[in-house]
Parts: sequence; C-alpha cells; structure tokens
Amino acid sequence: MAAADLILLVAPLYVDSLPAPVIAAFERIAEARSCLARKVKAPGFAVLIHCGFIEPAQNRTAVEVCREFADAAGFPWFGALTLGGGGMPARRIKRALEQARDALAKDSPVPDTLRQRAERPVMPRWVYILGGNAMWRRVAKKQGVTKANLSARPYADEG
Repeated sequence: MAAADLILLVAPLYVDSLPAPVIAAFERIAEARSCLARKVKAPGFAVLIHCGFIEPAQNRTAVEVCREFADAAGFPWFGALTLGGGGMPARRIKRALEQARDALAKDSPVPDTLRQRAERPVMPRWVYILGGNAMWRRVAKKQGVTKANLSARPYADEG
C-alpha cells in the first residue's frame, strides 16, 4: 500500500455497515500508519459501496466510516460512489463508473456531481416492492409455505 498512488475500496453494504473484515483492516492500517513518520506521499483513497436496497443513501454511513478511516490513516480522500439496487444494471451506473475511473486516473477525486447522479435509485420504490414481494411469495411456495402462513401474526396483541 505504501507504494500505491491510489487505494480503491470496493465493498458491499451489510445491513448498514461495511463488512467486519474491512473495518478490522481499517483499524490495523490506521494504527500502522500512525506509527510511520508521514514523510512519504500517502496514496489517495476512494470507495465504491454497493447495496441491495434501491436507495443508495443507505450507504452514506459506510462512506463516512471510510472518510474517517482515510483521515486517521493520512490518506487523501478521493471520494465515493454509492450504488443501490442489488444487481440491477443501469446504463447511467456504467457511465458513472467510467467517469469515476477517468477522474481517478487523472489523480482527481470523484466529482460530487457524479456521486449525486449515481445515487439516484435505479427503479421506482413501488416496482422494487412489487418485485420483492413476488420473489418472496415464490420462495415461500417452493418451501411449502401457504398464503395464510405468510399473513400470520403470531405475536400480535389479541386485544
């Protein structure tokens, strides 16, 4: 890492945070970097966080953790792209990735305008909910769960 010009973290979002091994690595790296005399030029640090939710805003806390890590490790912050929608492909996401690549290749941070464009949900919320519900019903049926079981409220207050 010391010889790198840029470090790019590409990670999924788990619930509302980065994977535990990433956080553990951040802690070890920040500690090791604090022991160094910071005379050597530090590599830039950029992140790409991806989650299954359609709202990439779910990634903001993880981005802030990454920004704090970069500061603690003495790495210049080169920005973040946050993507949502699970595996949903979108042309604008591909373009955003290409533009981020071009900016980083020129030793420039990811532009905030690019991050904002990439953060737009890939589909309307109602489409996501409709598709998600259909998928869960298919899985339930395959497992022998009836519609009545899906609607069960075993812990609901009986009144």
